[in-house]
Amino acid sequence: MAQPKVSVIVPIYGVEQYIERCARSLFEQTLDDIEYIFVDDCTKDNSVSVLGKVIEKYPSRKNKIKIIRHDINKGLPQARKTGIEAACGKYVAHCDSDDFVEKDMYEQLYQKAEELNADIVFCDLYYDGRYKNIIKAFPSDKTDKAYMNYHCCSYTGTVTMVQYFCKRSMYTENHIQYPQAMIMEDQVVTSQLRYFAKKFGYVQKPLYHYIINNNSMTNFKSLDDTLNKIWQIKENTDIIIDFFRVHNIGDNYITTLKTRSVVDLLTSIKDRAVIKTTRASFYPEINNKIIFNKEIPMVIRTRYFLLSHRLYRIDHAIRHNATLIKIILFFIH
Repeated sequence: MAQPKVSVIVPIYGVEQYIERCARSLFEQTLDDIEYIFVDDCTKDNSVSVLGKVIEKYPSRKNKIKIIRHDINKGLPQARKTGIEAACGKYVAHCDSDDFVEKDMYEQLYQKAEELNADIVFCDLYYDGRYKNIIKAFPSDKTDKAYMNYHCCSYTGTVTMVQYFCKRSMYTENHIQYPQAMIMEDQVVTSQLRYFAKKFGYVQKPLYHYIINNNSMTNFKSLDDTLNKIWQIKENTDIIIDFFRVHNIGDNYITTLKTRSVVDLLTSIKDRAVIKTTRASFYPEINNKIIFNKEIPMVIRTRYFLLSHRLYRIDHAIRHNATLIKIILFFIH
C-alpha cells in the first residue's frame, strides 16, 4: 500500500456529543489520501459507538481508518503518542475529537508543505467559547525560529498541537519526549518540534474550530483539581526548561516560561493563603521585579502586574477583548 499523504490522529475520551461533527468534518476533507487514526483512551461513554455509525456513512474512507484502544486510560499526551507510532503518512496532523475542521484544511496545509518543503506548517483557528475569536498562529507571517519562540513562550504564538502540521519524520527521527502530565502538554511537544524543524510554512487562514468542552480531558473544577492542574503546569514547564538548557536556547525564554506559569497560577487561584503557600515552591524567583524586565513580553508583564494586584476583571478584558489583544500585539510585535 502506498504511503498516505497525511495521517490525522484523533484521541477519544468523553466526546459522545461531539464526535459525529468532528468525524464528519474529517471524512469530508477535499484531500482524498488521508489516513485516520482514532485512539480510544478508555472512554466511559458511547463515543466509539457513535464514531462507528458515522464511519458506516463514509464507505470510501473505511479502509483508511484505524481505531486503537488503550488497555488503560493513559491521558491525552500518551494517546497522541500512540497515534504517532501507528501513523504511516508523510505528514501528521492532530485533531481533538470535540473540535472540527474546515473541509479543505488538510489540502491547504499539505499543498503549502509540499510547495515549501516545510517541516511544519501552521494555520490560524476559530476559538469557540464564551467569546468567539479568530486566533492567529503568530502576529505576522514571519517564520524565523527566534520570532516563534518569543511568541510561543509568551502564548502570543501558537502552542497547540492541532495547529502543527508536520512531517512525520519530525517525530520519528528526533526522539520527541511526550509528557505524562496533561496540562501544557502541547507546549512540551511543540517546543521540541520547533527546535528540530529547519523550514516553516504558514497558511494565514482560520481552518480549525477549537471548541470549549467542559468535559474534556483537561478540565478541572475543584480546588484540589485546580492545584493538580497547577503542578502539572510546573511539571511540563520544567521539561521545556530542561530541553531549552540542553540545547542552549536563550535564558530569556526560560524566564518568560516561568513568568507565564506563575500567571496561570494567579489566574486559577484567588485565595491569598493558597497562593502564598503554593508560591513558596512555584518559581519563587519570579517576583515584582519581573515587571521591569524588558526581555519578557509586555503582555506577560502586564498580566502579572494585574493579577498580583487582584485586578481580575481588567485581566479578563485583556484576554478576551479582541481590540485590546490587537493593541497589545501591536506593541510587542
